[in-house]
Amino acid sequence: MPDWAKAIGSCLPLTYFIRLVKGIMLKGYSATALLPDLLPLIGLAVIVIGVGLKSYRKTLD
Repeated sequence: MPDWAKAIGSCLPLTYFIRLVKGIMLKGYSATALLPDLLPLIGLAVIVIGVGLKSYRKTLD
């Protein structure tokens, strides 16, 4: 895969999710081995929930 495509792929949450599912279902990795792929997803979830709450509060005002 070209370097530019790898850079774009590393920004997509689906990349980390697929790695997690492969690690759990096919390879039986432990939780500590999955942390490098889990942390970006948790970070993205925190950001998305924060933005969602902020925009929801604006609609209530």
